[in-house]
Amino acid sequence: MEILSGYKKAAVGAFREYRCVIIPSLISALLSYGFAMTNMIVNWDGARMLEGLYGAGIGSGRWLLWLMGEVSSRLWGGCTLPLLNGALASLLLTLSACVLVRTLGIKNGLLAAAVGAVFVTFPAAGGMMLYMYTAHYYALSVLVALSGARCAERLGWRGVLPGAVLIACSLGIYQAYLPLAAAVLVLSLLRRSFEAGEKTRAVGSRAGSYAVTLLLGILIYTAILWALLLVSGRSLTDYQGIGSAGASLTELPRLFIKAYGSILLLPFRARYGVNDTVFIRAAIFGAFVLSLLLFTVLFLFCRAGAGRRALQAVIFALLPPVFGSVELLSSGTYVHTLMTYASVGVFAAPVMLSDIMLDEKTVLSLSLPKSLGSRRAAECAGVAAAVLVFLSAANYICQSNGNYLEAYYADEQAKEYFTTLITRIKSVDGFDDDKKLAVIGGTIDDGTYENAIYAGLPFRYSGTPNSLLNSYSRDYFMLHYHGFSMECATEEELIMLSALDEVRSMPCYPDDGSISVIGDFVVLKLEEP
Repeated sequence: MEILSGYKKAAVGAFREYRCVIIPSLISALLSYGFAMTNMIVNWDGARMLEGLYGAGIGSGRWLLWLMGEVSSRLWGGCTLPLLNGALASLLLTLSACVLVRTLGIKNGLLAAAVGAVFVTFPAAGGMMLYMYTAHYYALSVLVALSGARCAERLGWRGVLPGAVLIACSLGIYQAYLPLAAAVLVLSLLRRSFEAGEKTRAVGSRAGSYAVTLLLGILIYTAILWALLLVSGRSLTDYQGIGSAGASLTELPRLFIKAYGSILLLPFRARYGVNDTVFIRAAIFGAFVLSLLLFTVLFLFCRAGAGRRALQAVIFALLPPVFGSVELLSSGTYVHTLMTYASVGVFAAPVMLSDIMLDEKTVLSLSLPKSLGSRRAAECAGVAAAVLVFLSAANYICQSNGNYLEAYYADEQAKEYFTTLITRIKSVDGFDDDKKLAVIGGTIDDGTYENAIYAGLPFRYSGTPNSLLNSYSRDYFMLHYHGFSMECATEEELIMLSALDEVRSMPCYPDDGSISVIGDFVVLKLEEP
């Protein structure tokens, strides 16, 4: 009982300490993801994964996702459960927000609440819920990555090994959250560079320990991956360059510049669902201006030598490419909304710099006049940062709901369309359920079908489908939603049928005569062979 009492006290104490983060984060998550949690929304991947699968496994380098998914399936079976998976993902993201606030040293309650709200609603998190079958695993990867960063920040060199192990585990679930851990470490390093009592050499040493933590994490992840590939007899796929992930040394300068530009251009050009609305581009511009102003004040009035000032300038200059470092990870290939979580640092930076201005540790190291006016100016900057970030979170809440609504109607339209298609197949003269279905071609070109009900929305996550008619998982969609499961013709049989004059003379679907019984086959012609 004493042990349980101790756990209860610890839990109550933790909640009291972080309630300013937990409550707004959970409310924001509910507003963002409530629709996705209470409706079965699928995209092209989701239609395939309704059987309870967990997504890409060891073939995509996600060895820990593979292990957890296999163990979970064996223990209690696999099934996509939107409410439970979404609730667990929201809880894990809320815990991640608490770790983020702690790692960045944000003490002001209003600023901590703002960071929590924007963190759990950021498009990288919103995009997870379009992949509900694996959303809880990805949210766990975020928490583990930030926990690794926290170990490195709190323990310095003593935290290298535990931090690296956590980073490796995060990579083993989903590789794209390494840049998030790096962004948080660079932000925390910037904070330490302004704190009283921190020596320049100590800050430089911490920078070294952070770099070693990240590099060692990558090495541990790679070693475990290749060991498991060897044991299991599998190999990496070529999907989005997984088999050759990472940038070569010759590519680094170009990708570094691309990473820099991808962040600095956020106020002017839509990128990966992060900044699709005019409002959010204006908010990001405001975050840039506020961050620059706050850094300039801190830099100019900090009691520090030339070495410390040079270090502060370098760290601040590194923020944009670190926030956009997914470009290095992807080696210039397609960047999915899920992969952009490090860009949330754009909003975390002005909040953290505002908190630095209000922190007594930092104030002692500044040569600002200790007047009531300077204190009020710092408080005004903090309020401005909080309001800007809260409004950005509100934008992302609307954005997530819009994406989910579009995906929902794409599902509904596909259901109705495939109902008609299946009805026509079963209504053709000569149909019986012992025949094989032979689909000639792969693309439905129907001039009467209009699917862009929400195509005019000014925001879009990767993974939000306009239409599911021609997705790779079309057969799974008809199987899971309609129970339609005819035996299909083999590749050789399709080639044989395509050569028949009777098939060549058939029109393409949905025209009359595009479905016909030929021998032992029900032929559905979508395209000319």
